[in-house]
Amino acid sequence: MPPRGHAPGAVSCTTRGVPPDTKRFVYVLQSLSQPDRQFVESAADVPARVATHNAGHSPLTAACRPWRLVAVVQFGSEGAALRFEKFLKTGTGRALARQFFLKHDEA
Repeated sequence: MPPRGHAPGAVSCTTRGVPPDTKRFVYVLQSLSQPDRQFVESAADVPARVATHNAGHSPLTAACRPWRLVAVVQFGSEGAALRFEKFLKTGTGRALARQFFLKHDEA
């Protein structure tokens, strides 16, 4: 029998301990020390994740601290958020993020 509230055949899953019905966010960070560097990730609690990055607790982002939050996109499902995160990590997605989200000093 499927979990309550799920259609027959539906799969209930969690990733990183977050229930599947929790809203998810995809966020883009820009390094203040190296402005050409960006970082993309999905999370349920963006302020906590940004604090973790800026505190140096994430090995992937510690070297380029501090980070500033430049974009947050909310999704109603984790699957949609993960697909968008994956897209933003492609060449086309990075170009989109650079064009629309990242601040560049212009002379």
